Amino acid sequence: MDYYLLPTFDMTQSKLRLSESNGLSLDAFRFDDLTHFYAMAVRAPLLEVA
Repeated sequence: MDYYLLPTFDMTQSKLRLSESNGLSLDAFRFDDLTHFYAMAVRAPLLEVA
């Protein structure tokens, strides 16, 4: 299973076609799992952020 997280400002076509080999323009947004994004959503104490 692959996950694509596509920013809307980079998507200029109205339809998106995916295949096994999409080239760098789409595969740069492909992830095997969502672990990295779950880690970004972890709460941090306010003092660490500020």
